[in-house]
Amino acid sequence: MSYGNDFDNRDNPFEANFDKFIHGGVRSAGLIPSFPSKTFPSHITIVTGKHPSGHGIISNRMFDPTFNEYFYIGENSKPVLDGKWYEAEPIWVTTEKQGKKAMTMFWPSSDAEIMGVRPSEYFVYDGSISHNERISQIIRWIDYPPEKRPHLITLYFSDVDSKGHRYGPDSEETINAIEAMDKTIGSLISELKSRNFYDHINIIITTDHGMTTISQDSVIFLDDYINLDDVEIVDWGPASAILPKVEIDDIFSKLIDAHPKLDVYKKGELPDELHYNNHRRIQPIIAIAHEHWSISDRNTYNLNPSRYNGGNHGYYSSYESMKGMFIARGPGFKENFIGPGFSSIHLYELMCHLLKIDPVNNDGLLDLVYGNWEGNHRMFVQKNGRFENIANKIFESKSKVRTVLSADFDNNGFEEIFFNNIGEPNRLFEYNEFLGVWESKNLGPALEPNGLGTGAVVADLNLNGRLELFN
Repeated sequence: MSYGNDFDNRDNPFEANFDKFIHGGVRSAGLIPSFPSKTFPSHITIVTGKHPSGHGIISNRMFDPTFNEYFYIGENSKPVLDGKWYEAEPIWVTTEKQGKKAMTMFWPSSDAEIMGVRPSEYFVYDGSISHNERISQIIRWIDYPPEKRPHLITLYFSDVDSKGHRYGPDSEETINAIEAMDKTIGSLISELKSRNFYDHINIIITTDHGMTTISQDSVIFLDDYINLDDVEIVDWGPASAILPKVEIDDIFSKLIDAHPKLDVYKKGELPDELHYNNHRRIQPIIAIAHEHWSISDRNTYNLNPSRYNGGNHGYYSSYESMKGMFIARGPGFKENFIGPGFSSIHLYELMCHLLKIDPVNNDGLLDLVYGNWEGNHRMFVQKNGRFENIANKIFESKSKVRTVLSADFDNNGFEEIFFNNIGEPNRLFEYNEFLGVWESKNLGPALEPNGLGTGAVVADLNLNGRLELFN
C-alpha cells in the first residue's frame, strides 16, 4: 500500500476531503522516492531536488568519517539540529535568500540552521503537539498581515507512518490513521475557505515514501554468514550499511551470495539508477533486502520477534509499494487531472516555480567549462535550451591550462573546478551558495607554483569516500 494513491477504488466513505481535494486539482500515479526510501533522506530530497548522495543525508543513521561523528534521528537529536550535516539548499532557504518568507511546522531538518539561514518562523519537532494545534498554527500564520504573511509553509504529520510500522500498511489501525488525516485536511480546508484563501493558494499534499508488509518469518540474519565482531553495522534496515573492521573483500565474499533475498554491493558498484555511490557517508558495503524482508541478527530478533511484524520501508524505490502520494490543487495546477508517476527529486523545482523564485542549479543538465591560454576562461550552463556564460572575473582570468577537471573534492554535493596549469600555480574554484558566485579556493600543497604538469586525474584510490588528486 502506498498510502493514498488509489482513492477512487476504495470503499471507505471517510475520504471525502481527500476526494474533494483531488477532483479540484491534480494527482500523480505515484511519487517515486529517492533511495533509500527512508524518512530523512526522502524528505530532504523533496525539499532540495537532490538525491541523498547530493544532499548528504544518505540514511536515518550514518557515520561521517570527516566529522568522526554519527547522525541519528529522533526527538532531541543534536545532529538533526546541526546544519553542518546538510549539504544542499532546501526550499525554505531558497525562499528566504530571495526575499520571501518561509515558515515551517515540522518538516525534517527545518529546525536546523542550514547554510546560515533559518525559516522566518519555525518549531523544533515535538510529536506531542496535536493535529489541531498544528493546523491552528498554520492558520495563525495565514492570518498575519500581508507584509508578514509567509509565501511558503510546510506542515508534517507522522501518525500514518507510525501506525503502518507497528501494525502494517493495510491494517485497521493504519486505515483509522488515514481517516484521522482526512479529518485534519478537512479542518484545514474549512479554515482556508472561511478566509477566502482556499482557491487562491497552491497546496501540495505528499508522502515521503510508501510502505510494505513485513513478517517475523522473513528475516535475514547477518550473523549466520559473518562474524559481527568483524564489522560495525552503521545502519540496520532494509538497506543496511556495513563498515568492515577487517578486509572489505573478506566480508563481501561471505555476503554476496549468502541469501536469495539479499543483494550486496561494494560502495561505488551500486546500480546507477540508485544514485548512491559517491558520498563519504556511504559505507564500504551496502546490503539491500528484497521487498517484505528484514535484516537483523539472531540476538536482536530473539529479544523481540514481534518487532519484525507490521510494515517497513527503505527498499528499492522501484517497488510499487515504495511509491508515495502526490496530490495538489490551486491556481498553479489543472483541475481534475491525473498525471503519470514521477520522481520526488522534481518537487523542489516545482515549488520554486509556484513561488516564482529561482532554483539552485541542480537541473541534472551537463554544463561546459574550458580554459584559454590567451583569452578568458569560460563556464557555460544550460538555461532554456541554450548555453549561457556565467564565468565571473576571478574565474575567467586567463592562465596556461593543460587540464580542466570537475569533481566534488569536499563531498558537499557541488562540483569544484580544477585548472592544472603549466609554469604557473594551479587553480581551484568552488561555488559560494550564499553569494551565488564561483570563488578561488586554497589548494595548499597542490598549488604547485612552478609546476610543469601536463595532465591531472582524480580518483578515490583508498576507498575512503574522498577524492585524491594527481598532476
